[in-house]
Amino acid sequence: MTANTEQKIESSKKKLESLKSSIGESAPGPQERAKLRKAVKGLKRAQRRDKVGKTYKSKLESQEANRLKNIQKSEEKAAKKKAAEETALNAVAQEQAEQAAATEDKAATEDSAPKDKEADQAS
Repeated sequence: MTANTEQKIESSKKKLESLKSSIGESAPGPQERAKLRKAVKGLKRAQRRDKVGKTYKSKLESQEANRLKNIQKSEEKAAKKKAAEETALNAVAQEQAEQAAATEDKAATEDSAPKDKEADQAS
């Protein structure tokens, strides 16, 4: 609620009260009734504008909160996805390293086996 809206409500209330006090207890004439109706309309209009403004502001705040929540969720989801990808890549890299080590061990045992046979034959 802006100060401007609050001021309009207050001024409308003061205007209505002053009209009511100036008329007093007597029955108002047509001009006084028209002024009273106009003052009441002004007050109701200001109150309606205030209510609509509050509702609109509340709606904007909730939209902003939802937007921030959605951004946070998407960031968390992206972080989880990245962590899962890194874990998968690490697992694949480890498996490849194990296969390479096994291949090297196998090649080393095959290379050393013929040399041992040759050494036995030479003796």
